[in-house]
Amino acid sequence: MEKLTAWDVVRGTWQVQHAIFAESQAELSELGLTPKSLSVLGILEYLPRPTQIAESIGAPLPTISNLLKELESAGYVTRNHAAPDRRQVQYSRTELGDQMMWRGIGAVNRGASDRMSRLSEAEHAMLVQLLEKLNARILR
Repeated sequence: MEKLTAWDVVRGTWQVQHAIFAESQAELSELGLTPKSLSVLGILEYLPRPTQIAESIGAPLPTISNLLKELESAGYVTRNHAAPDRRQVQYSRTELGDQMMWRGIGAVNRGASDRMSRLSEAEHAMLVQLLEKLNARILR
């Protein structure tokens, strides 16, 4: 058996992520969300600053800034000045943003239900354990 490389993990997880988002694209579109906007809504509580978000998802800062402006216009996020350096901006989800994030997560879960049903309970538990170990944090 060939040893799994870091590139194998990157390629495999990207392919799965891409397929899951493709399977949920229609429902996300009906909600007015894109995979990127849903991802940003999902990570705001951990990474509230635009530069952090851009680095985290590998997107250019102007792209993230524009996306945050769109989310702010839709009423999904609010912009605040960070303490102690009030020149820095950070974002947080609004109540409507929370609702839309959870609706988007539901769309992704429904879109990927067939794919996820391919795993037995033991495989599901093992996948969660392995992802937690690779991420060194709890995913749920």
